[in-house]
Amino acid sequence: MRATSDLIDHSSADLWIISEGVTHLETGVPFTEEKLYKVSGIPGVESVEKQFVGFGQWKKPNGAEEGILLVGFNLDNPIGGPWNITAGSIESLKTPDAVMVDELYLKKLGVTGLGQVVEIRGRRARVVGYTKGIRTFTTSPPVFTRSRTRRIMGIRENESMYCC
Repeated sequence: MRATSDLIDHSSADLWIISEGVTHLETGVPFTEEKLYKVSGIPGVESVEKQFVGFGQWKKPNGAEEGILLVGFNLDNPIGGPWNITAGSIESLKTPDAVMVDELYLKKLGVTGLGQVVEIRGRRARVVGYTKGIRTFTTSPPVFTRSRTRRIMGIRENESMYCC
């Protein structure tokens, strides 16, 4: 049961805003930044951050693909970012192609070490860190990256999937 809300519980956000009708974090629907601006104008709201969560395909070294859950967040305000980091750091994710995965899924994803170059949805990515104990409700391993997830997922510049 913990895995169903882990990403939200560890985000340190007081409130998550989603598109109407979305029932699961993994099935978000993009909305325009207009919603972000409206929320940021509410008295008492200190900050609003974009969050991107969605499925992707990870190409393993042997050519096989594995479904993953991409989690993109703002590195300057790491609400919704990884926790229990065992190798690397949030700073490690500042390189343009950096990703962080959980130790439990290293074998499943074919990860053999830090610095390994992989492919996600046809785009290059480099493993720069590990976490421990981060699970999702689905069997798809969570893969943390900066908000470049938006581009990988085909979400427009002026859209977000969540704000918190």
